[in-house]
Amino acid sequence: MSVQIATQSRPHAAVTVADLLGQKPSTSRVLLVEDDRNIGLVLTIRLEDEGWEVVWRTSVKAARDYLLENRISVAVVDRRLPDGDGRELIPIVANTSAASVILMSGSSESRERQAALDAGAAAYLSKPFDTDELTASIRHCSASVSAGEMWQGRVACTRVAVTSATTRAAT
Repeated sequence: MSVQIATQSRPHAAVTVADLLGQKPSTSRVLLVEDDRNIGLVLTIRLEDEGWEVVWRTSVKAARDYLLENRISVAVVDRRLPDGDGRELIPIVANTSAASVILMSGSSESRERQAALDAGAAAYLSKPFDTDELTASIRHCSASVSAGEMWQGRVACTRVAVTSATTRAAT
């Protein structure tokens, strides 16, 4: 059963009975938004091996369309996509679900990482990254969603910025 809750900050958010009771869905759904076929395949295989249901989209538009009709646990989004900036999806995810966004980028510049976190991303991964770092970020964000740790309609997921050389956590 799904109930639509319309607020200024979340006009299209769907909340289920399981959400209200703080119950974890049987399978966590990860929306992967990546236009590179090889990266998309590798990440899909790895995430499915970890037990997540993966929905793979290759553009901002395709991801937006999916988000408006479906529920996810976490979004893993490439920063540079053929039809726009992956950061465009952060407010859409926030307005349609309790999910967190993990942003991936080929850039390891501090300014870009900080801009992504300031825009609302829960984590930032600089490519290339170890898939163990990605799965750890997804587990962390999924746990926050399933535990029902909500604050003003946003998931209380610790922000994590991961580069190929360092790991930094910020609150």
